[in-house]
Amino acid sequence: MLILAILIGLYSYSILLLGLCHLLKFGPVFIDSIAWSFVFFWIVRRQIRNYFIRIRFIDLSRTEKGIVALLCLLIGVNVVGALGPELAFDALWYHLTIPKIFIQQNSIYFIKDTLFYYSLMPKLTEMLYVTSLILSNEITAKIIHLIFGLLTCIVLFRLSRQYLSKVLSYVVVLLFYSNLVVMWLSITAFTDLSRSFYETYALFYFLYYLKDGKYKPLLLSAVLLGFAICAKVLAIGTIPIFILFIFFVKRISLQRKVKQATLFLFVSMLVPLPWFLISIFYTKNPIYPLFSGLELRNFSVDLLSPITFIKTFLGMFLYSPDPISPIYIIILPIAVMGVAMLFKKHRFLVIYSIYTYVLWYTTSQSGGARFLTAYLPAYSLLAILVLLAQKNKTIMRIAVLSVILIAMTNLLYRVAANAKYIPVILGIQSKQSFLMNNLNFGFGDFYDENGDIRQIVGNEKVLLWNVHNIYYVDFNYNLEKPMNFKEISYILVQNTNLPQELATAKVVYKNTKTHARLYKL
Repeated sequence: MLILAILIGLYSYSILLLGLCHLLKFGPVFIDSIAWSFVFFWIVRRQIRNYFIRIRFIDLSRTEKGIVALLCLLIGVNVVGALGPELAFDALWYHLTIPKIFIQQNSIYFIKDTLFYYSLMPKLTEMLYVTSLILSNEITAKIIHLIFGLLTCIVLFRLSRQYLSKVLSYVVVLLFYSNLVVMWLSITAFTDLSRSFYETYALFYFLYYLKDGKYKPLLLSAVLLGFAICAKVLAIGTIPIFILFIFFVKRISLQRKVKQATLFLFVSMLVPLPWFLISIFYTKNPIYPLFSGLELRNFSVDLLSPITFIKTFLGMFLYSPDPISPIYIIILPIAVMGVAMLFKKHRFLVIYSIYTYVLWYTTSQSGGARFLTAYLPAYSLLAILVLLAQKNKTIMRIAVLSVILIAMTNLLYRVAANAKYIPVILGIQSKQSFLMNNLNFGFGDFYDENGDIRQIVGNEKVLLWNVHNIYYVDFNYNLEKPMNFKEISYILVQNTNLPQELATAKVVYKNTKTHARLYKL
């Protein structure tokens, strides 16, 4: 698993290198992918064989079989959703569209417009999507994100086994994976599950490091956290809490702690460094668009209000479009009452959980509950540890039953939500019909019904004006507004009006369903 995690990160950098060399084409990407696949299978050929020999469903207890079966049902429902066309807003905005633009230009570069200001941020996952779009389509990209969710479950199980029995470790995994936000993310081409995989793996090795203060697990934790930053730059906020706890390790001198903290910071920032250097080259800002003129900030004085804190906390469970499991809030009073005992045994997990929630609360609320996904594995483990600390079998049984019942309820909800994908997957419904019925055209999605606009404009470029989610655009377009509108022939608008100076332009196409209007200038 560790080899796979590192090779995925290195492979993403090989795609980045191809992009910087203007080689984002089928041939180079295909050869690169085959080469890395060969390296992986050559390294782990024996481990894979031994791993599958050890997996025997018949050896599981009845409870374990039930939980694993429920997990398989959850995975199956997610696979159905992942096999359907992409509908998620951010994927159609930039997670898939930026890789598509890179492919069109055969290059990775800074897209100079206010719509794709994320084009320079670290993109480990999007580099995998580049391969998907070149060799296949967006469905493969969705499957990749789903696989990252499954890999997170494997790492979480291994992490839980350090503290819990096998059956309770399965419960931890079920608690994490049955979160509605995790299940929804599993059918999208986002990046949150790839970050969750690397961040959970970094936590796994860091907890090993805390036991004896050795360099190897610390170094591996730093590398994995670096790849988590490559997946989503917000993971950089985890570095301070890890460095802080280096100084709490016993049996090593202060001088060695300083060296280890310095090493951890250096390695974790070295891994995403190429992305930072590219950003500096184009914008003089290593983490553009943060701290840029776009003012992408989430913190406000209002967040200091206790009322706002409580409303936000409850909102994750009650009002979020894809909320997190209520198990966490149910267990919270028990955790508060037994915090002294819990803190004594699992100090780092407690402080890590509190720190990461406060970090999310003050910096990342724009992403809603999904920006907490990277921390849900730790929260899930801590929740079961809280219950175990009570040493009350009745409470534990009720809690396990509650996790199972909530997972079953969420399963039924996702079955209903993903059922719409079945006709298009089976070929009963066309992709165009599905997208026209399910895209949200009033909220930024776009689709060229019947290819009408493509037929009108031919090979001429179309200036897109206030057209937001352009992944499904299938004609030549221009995003940058020209100094002189006389230089362009067509302009496409959606959910808005033309600029005053173009009020006399002639409408040559309009679609009342997609809210799109094409003007001839």
